[in-house]
Amino acid sequence: MKNFFSKFLFLLLIFATLGNQQLFSQVLISNTSGIPNSNAMLEIESSDKGLLIPRVTSEKRKEISATPGLLVFDSTVGSFFLYGTTADGTPGWIDLSSD
Repeated sequence: MKNFFSKFLFLLLIFATLGNQQLFSQVLISNTSGIPNSNAMLEIESSDKGLLIPRVTSEKRKEISATPGLLVFDSTVGSFFLYGTTADGTPGWIDLSSD
């Protein structure tokens, strides 16, 4: 029992120490070294490459259990779709290539 208690106390001390640390992170994806912008959680920097958004068919896009803010490229119709509040106020896919 004494051995169990000492292990428990040791683990409790470890977690208490880690719990007091302020953990945060910014990520920079770049061809060069640098420091990410402090206002961004993720910064992608390139002078000769782009960002490739996930590509799905219309059928697969409609099957996604989406979260507001989700962005995909629908390869069937060749357009970007954002999941959010539609013009009629209901949640759904918004075609970003149309008005």
